[in-house]
Amino acid sequence: MQFHPQEDKDDAVRNTSYETSCKVSQLANGSLHANAQLRLIGLQAALVATLIFSSTGRLSEFAAPSMSEVLKKYHETPGMTQAIGHPCQNLEFWKHEAVLLKKQIDFLQLQQSYVMGENLTCFQLKDLEILESRLCVAINKIKEKKVECFQLHAQEMAKKEHLLLAENTMLRLKIADLESKRHRMESSDPSSEGGVDLTRQQSGSKEFNVTLELGLNRRYASS
Repeated sequence: MQFHPQEDKDDAVRNTSYETSCKVSQLANGSLHANAQLRLIGLQAALVATLIFSSTGRLSEFAAPSMSEVLKKYHETPGMTQAIGHPCQNLEFWKHEAVLLKKQIDFLQLQQSYVMGENLTCFQLKDLEILESRLCVAINKIKEKKVECFQLHAQEMAKKEHLLLAENTMLRLKIADLESKRHRMESSDPSSEGGVDLTRQQSGSKEFNVTLELGLNRRYASS
């Protein structure tokens, strides 16, 4: 059997290029399908365009609505081509962005003033009714959230109350246990009550002797 290294190498290269071509085709088809899905799922206002160049010279493209229109829109956008390559060096692009942000801020401030009941001189009856309905919806949502917060607070307070009651019960039991132990110790100690009675008896006998001596002295003095 004879081996041909060069033929084996060429076959390996062909197989590798074929596998690579298949993978590139799969990725290209997947990318085109994803762009088509983006166009269908609510981004109707978006302009989506994709160009894929393969090594074999095949060109794949997807555009909504057309490639020429998308490219024209891209080139007409102020500072778009320069901003992508050098965003920090393009003053026109950042000026355009600043103008857009200023407009958005002004719009939001105007909407906030409407909510606060200001700048309503240009409003008609229909506009006022629409604004009132939106405010009613917002107020209802705020009240619902407030009730939810109150309920959570009440639940937390109830938990704390149960914990305090349990702690109070435990302290009462400990105090009762200590009192019972003290009574048992006093009842089991004979020198506690017996000693007190003996002291009382001794003090009583001393008082009796003093009284007896005083009575005898008085009798002797009168005689």
